[in-house]
Amino acid sequence: MYFDNFNLTFTNEYISVISTLYRGLTKFRKE
Repeated sequence: MYFDNFNLTFTNEYISVISTLYRGLTKFRKE
């Protein structure tokens, strides 16, 4: 149970980091 909860939190953190990086890349390309 604890492991699943940790895994879910890690996945959410990973997704937020990836989306932030992706947004930064698209902004950089537009300029």
